Amino acid sequence: MSNHARIADTEEVARYAADLLRGGYHCSEAIMLAVGKRYLPALDETSVRMTTPFGGGIAGTRAELCGALSAGVMVIGGLHGRLMHGVDDSLAYSLAEALRERFIQRWQTTICGPVHDLAVHPDGTSGCDEVVAETARILLDILGEPAL
Repeated sequence: MSNHARIADTEEVARYAADLLRGGYHCSEAIMLAVGKRYLPALDETSVRMTTPFGGGIAGTRAELCGALSAGVMVIGGLHGRLMHGVDDSLAYSLAEALRERFIQRWQTTICGPVHDLAVHPDGTSGCDEVVAETARILLDILGEPAL
């Protein structure tokens, strides 16, 4: 896949994630539906439902980890997590660490409330659609490969 095609594809996924958020899904659900379904073709309803309470920094409190970041880590776990102890988990850890670090570079924190406040659109409306889109871009870049 050419770099240009990959960028266009990344932007399509990022737009889709933002559209899901604007359509009423939580940030965590939007990432799982847009990126998770792309990389995890066997993703089931239970896995998507598991992301619901992460929306808005856990139950809308804005006091904890951003839901978009939480779901991104879940996607990484779905791809590279382990099913039993003793199995090397270094790839899952390094990818999750890279996602976290790049998220912090962009938003200065991982906590929902401050991220939400930084992302406000000039008209005063929530900018969480951009947080979701940017998290999707970062996650796709970190995964660095075409969907399965």
